[in-house]
Amino acid sequence: MVLDREEYFFKPRYKIGEVCKALGTTKDALRYYESSGILVPKRNEHNGYKYYSIADLEILNVTLFLRAIEVPIQEIPRFLQCKDRDSYGELLDEQIEKVTQRINYWTYIKTLLSYFQKALEDYKQDPNAVTLVKDVKFKFHKGQFDYEKGDIEKMAASKNATIGTYHISKLKIVGKNWILTNREDLSDMIIGHLCDENDTTEDVSTCTLPQALLITTLESLDKLPTIVKSIWEQYEKEYEFADKVYFVEHAFFNVFNQGELLRNIYLPIVRTKVS
Repeated sequence: MVLDREEYFFKPRYKIGEVCKALGTTKDALRYYESSGILVPKRNEHNGYKYYSIADLEILNVTLFLRAIEVPIQEIPRFLQCKDRDSYGELLDEQIEKVTQRINYWTYIKTLLSYFQKALEDYKQDPNAVTLVKDVKFKFHKGQFDYEKGDIEKMAASKNATIGTYHISKLKIVGKNWILTNREDLSDMIIGHLCDENDTTEDVSTCTLPQALLITTLESLDKLPTIVKSIWEQYEKEYEFADKVYFVEHAFFNVFNQGELLRNIYLPIVRTKVS
């Protein structure tokens, strides 16, 4: 038996319901692909039904795969119409790069959630415990703090930081005067939004604390200066502290009670005093 290729691949024979059942998609999706020009089923003049061929099913298989990896609908014809091997290779390279970016993004999401989980567990096990940490690195997008005008556009992260995760953990760097004046002196405050280590946008800032004392607390905002001062006093014989304090606020927790966010407080150490 000789296969009639034209008859086998291109003869319209399957109704829309059969196609949906076979390929696990919906009638609305097929109609959308049809309106986008990706699928062109043949209409039977006698009964008015549209019928799909084996070739249509192959096109649909490729389309469903491309949509599953989030290729925009308008780009799909580039794949379906490509006949050049080099061009196809470029299309594949492009998709591999995009998939890699998504993998990195979701890896960061997992890291962020794990960080939240650890911070919460540490706090539950030993509230307000003070620990010595080393080589703490902050990578962040700067914003501006504005109590008076409340300009949220200035306070937000960089325009480049559009991903929601960049806003969930805020970094505030305050000077010693902020502590001593009970949060009244904002002259040298820096506000930032923590970002992924792999972020390469131009406006990313970084800073590293070689040594610092860390305390995780759920105390209200008005108590923070007292907490910091008490740690300075408690450890003044062991360490010389920098004039800056780093607060990392996790909006993921207690979002409806802004005064009592879960916060990591880092007190940078300039040097260890020798007794």
